[in-house]
Amino acid sequence: MRERVLELLREKQGEFVSGEDLSSKLGISRTAVWKHIQGLRREGYRIEARPRQGYLLSSLPDLLVPRELIRELARDRLGSEIHHYQTLDSTNRKAKDLAAHGAAEGTVVIAEEQTAGAGRMGRNWFSPAGKGIWMSVILRPTMLPADAPKITLLSAVATVRAIEDLYGLPAAIKWPNDVLISGKKVCGILTEMVGEMDALHYLVVGIGINANLEERDFPPPLRRRATSLKVELGRKVDRRALTVQCLRKLGQVYTLLEEEGFAPVLRLWKRYSATLGEQVVVQTPSERIEGRAVDVDADGALWVQTWYGRRRVVAGDVTLRGESP
Repeated sequence: MRERVLELLREKQGEFVSGEDLSSKLGISRTAVWKHIQGLRREGYRIEARPRQGYLLSSLPDLLVPRELIRELARDRLGSEIHHYQTLDSTNRKAKDLAAHGAAEGTVVIAEEQTAGAGRMGRNWFSPAGKGIWMSVILRPTMLPADAPKITLLSAVATVRAIEDLYGLPAAIKWPNDVLISGKKVCGILTEMVGEMDALHYLVVGIGINANLEERDFPPPLRRRATSLKVELGRKVDRRALTVQCLRKLGQVYTLLEEEGFAPVLRLWKRYSATLGEQVVVQTPSERIEGRAVDVDADGALWVQTWYGRRRVVAGDVTLRGESP
């Protein structure tokens, strides 16, 4: 019933709707209408009330409310089921729990705040309340575990395309999946897999985007190497629109992978690369490699030209020349 109250207010957005009209159309008492209005207000909807005029929906909540996202993603592949939390330790952790209990592909977990957000290489991801997009998506691709890195690269491509389409910002990708603007990190992606040697059960793609952080919001150690869309644009961004566009683009690039293979995804990744052709230092789990990044192969691995020949890197942490470590 609350959804129906909201829909009637939406139809007349910018105009007052009388309580009597709402009561008549919905077949409930005016007292019941008032209770649903109060419930919507608690969810963050701004609804004005005036005697003899009724109710007016003046603004939507600055929260990533599932009903608002699902409404816009109704025809898209991802986002038909969304779990929203004010605070979570980690959206990836919650998504993995849901996936282990059978959650469908395309299920999304979103938190307004993470207290223990996870980044690559065991790092924490700074995730303050109401300032960013902190979400994880469950995917169940038909592929071998060895192909999972392809999902990591395509997730970065999707995020860059979402930022480019919405804001026209020249975002780029540092191998394998850090999204940079002006040489600073605006988005991190963490892909976690559960499977066996010859079977992939599911993947969880965690995406963290610094949307509306001010420079002063970042802890001092991060200010030299992190940025936000608000800092780059000089204005606040609509987090709901950004979430929708990211999920939409992720679904589109994921479908491209399934229908045409990894080659077109890799071409897109290379188009947006901030790594290829650059002098890099790569810290792998076992060694440090220095040289020029010359290619990314069909498996998503990075090739580095060193003094001693070409080296293939499957996993590692890349620092570009001139970048703060």
